[in-house]
Amino acid sequence: MLKHYVYALMAPLDEEIFYIGKGQGDRVLAHQKLVLSSGKPNNDKEARILKVVESGNEVRNLILAKGYDTHEEALAIESLLIYQANRENKLFGFSCALPILSLGTMRKG
Repeated sequence: MLKHYVYALMAPLDEEIFYIGKGQGDRVLAHQKLVLSSGKPNNDKEARILKVVESGNEVRNLILAKGYDTHEEALAIESLLIYQANRENKLFGFSCALPILSLGTMRKG
């Protein structure tokens, strides 16, 4: 089984990454399986997956970083990549974007 990793879902036609997540095992494949089994999307990510599949394509599953021993390590990398991509990604109901701290702010803390 794969250790904790960070992955992206990419639409094949425009090569746009529309979701960044973290997981272990076959988590990266779970999104498309869920949408195909239910047949109806519950959010924007699932709607995008369904659109890709209905166009006769498959979502590209990209492993961005791998080999982390803990959930927390993968979460830190996921959050950084989401912030860099300037995307909103809901994880347990909150946004994972990291704040930028200036060196002056860090010295005060």
